[in-house]
Amino acid sequence: ECRIRRVPVPVRMVDFTANYSTLSALLRVWQLVIAERWQQVDCTDDIHRLLATVTLDDCFDPDLWPHLVGFALVAPDDDVLPVRAQYNPNRPAFGIGVNHFTSTEPLWYPLPEVVAATLIGGRPPKILEAFRLHPDGVVDGLTSLMLPGGHMVDPAVDDPWKAMVEQRHRIRQDATLEPSVREGQQKGLKVASSSGAYGIWSEYNSNTEPAGKNAPVTIYGRHDQPWTDDVRAPETPGKYCSPPIAAVVTSGARLLLTLLERCVTDLGGSWAMADTDSMAIVANEDGGLLECPGGAELSTDGDSAIRVLTYQQVEDIRDRFTALNPYDRSAVPGSILKAEADAYCYAIAAKRYALFTYDEHGIPRLVPNKVHAACSHGLGHLLNPYANDKQIAGDRWVRELWEYHLAREVAGLDPEEPEWFDRPVLSQISTTSPTILNAFDTLNAGRSYAGQVKPFNFLTYAPGAQPPAGIGPEERYRLITAYTTDLSKWRTLDWINLHAPKEEQFVSLDPSTPGSATLATYRKLARCYITHPEAKALGPDGQPCERDTIGVLSRRHVHAGRIVTIGKEANRVDDRATGLADFSDADRLLVTYREPQDLAWDEVLALAKTRPLSEVAAAIGRSPRRTRDVLTGGSKARAATASRLVRYVADLERGDTLWSQGESIDE
Repeated sequence: ECRIRRVPVPVRMVDFTANYSTLSALLRVWQLVIAERWQQVDCTDDIHRLLATVTLDDCFDPDLWPHLVGFALVAPDDDVLPVRAQYNPNRPAFGIGVNHFTSTEPLWYPLPEVVAATLIGGRPPKILEAFRLHPDGVVDGLTSLMLPGGHMVDPAVDDPWKAMVEQRHRIRQDATLEPSVREGQQKGLKVASSSGAYGIWSEYNSNTEPAGKNAPVTIYGRHDQPWTDDVRAPETPGKYCSPPIAAVVTSGARLLLTLLERCVTDLGGSWAMADTDSMAIVANEDGGLLECPGGAELSTDGDSAIRVLTYQQVEDIRDRFTALNPYDRSAVPGSILKAEADAYCYAIAAKRYALFTYDEHGIPRLVPNKVHAACSHGLGHLLNPYANDKQIAGDRWVRELWEYHLAREVAGLDPEEPEWFDRPVLSQISTTSPTILNAFDTLNAGRSYAGQVKPFNFLTYAPGAQPPAGIGPEERYRLITAYTTDLSKWRTLDWINLHAPKEEQFVSLDPSTPGSATLATYRKLARCYITHPEAKALGPDGQPCERDTIGVLSRRHVHAGRIVTIGKEANRVDDRATGLADFSDADRLLVTYREPQDLAWDEVLALAKTRPLSEVAAAIGRSPRRTRDVLTGGSKARAATASRLVRYVADLERGDTLWSQGESIDE
């Protein structure tokens, strides 16, 4: 979340130690992993009692956490809960925000989420039912393993992800190891513990069926009984996939951040941003007030302001999290909440922020040697504009972009523009679909096999290219060309419009050629990047955040309209990032499962469409034109019309209606 937008604020950056491994240990998830079976135990009354009395202090008791491995059916009524929705009306993508949520349909949430909602909202959500998952027995065949450094783990007794974190910290402190060995062992243990504590439990793999074919998928969750739908891109669970474990671990992370949020706000403080396991708490040495649009305080001049905590107050907050340290204190001592940096934070939106300090000339400079000093979210899919200079690090341009913006936006300076501002924005993609490969048929015909574009070759893509005059915005325009490592040749390459007919697909970039196209530049990208809206939040004026919104953001109030069940949102990640996704194959990008009632309605429409249009119109009491719109999906049927159509189809299936002659809707 971004909470203070486009206002530089002093912060102490903090994050949680080995977040998912820590949560796995607190929740004792490993006992579920090695169990012979799970028991689903009703705990509705117990959860009602817990939520009626739970306090912030209670949640710092590690004995509470194992009791939160379960789920509750919630009737949301302005409760602060994670809700995935299409927040930005200009983009079809879903985003997830922790917002005030109301829904007439009850929904399942992991138990840590309902505790978090109670702590933030000041009252418990309405729980209709709840259950816990209890491990029963231990599977046979468990074998011990040896970690780097010689530490043995008995999985029948020890949590291996917890043991890996402990061993990683021991190795970090072992001065007898060669630096390269120490670094390699630490990284290996970090990757293994993080993926083991969360990643493997959430793995789903998309498998695209051939065009025109679907595969049946069974869906569980929202309704009393599972249902089946046919989809173009069925998602296959990974070998260790376990959605209950994945959901409980990630909701535990939300509860940890909620505890941190409450600790900060109970002191009257604020934060600039929070991201999964970290938070930039507004703080400095002395505390006080800082003018900021939308702040809850008033400065001495009567302007809106926020309260700045002192570093000591942040340290006191960190100390509270020592109680939740599940590790061997000789290996991982103290608090699980680490202090990462004291700096200024400039946040734009979720995952778009920078940490910086001022040099002796008052110029903002990114904090050195910090992974998150300059976020590359929204930039990572683009090619390095310094690509032809092998001596320049790959992320230098990202740092230069941020420091240019900070000098302008924060310090009010007129800095020199980066030398690459007028270079074209380009991206590297792969030939991962027939749609892309087929676009090169004409080009490939004149080349030897070695020089042809082949499946899974790299390609160069030009996001944001502007079409020649005469091509309307409704027409798809995606420019691609064969891959090259010499980006200085971009103007002379054979560019192809992916979605144009074969005879019209070649595009010229020579401005002296009539009908030439124009590539977007990094200058244009920079202007858009710094104003990217945080659509899932409200601005100081109480309206959804827009590009020009500045100041303290707040949570939106979301009222559920139509609730849909979707698949994973990481299919064809590269194509999504570049904008090259084939939107005509939208079902391959994000699977939207039809609900049982939708499937039944589809059957009604399918049967009705086989009948003469005049007959159907007479049966439902609507004009032929209106009837055609309903049957083809051009307009939604009102309740009375839908009811008549269902009765008509039911009569057809019973043979109670006389069949007449005439053209069917399909004909």
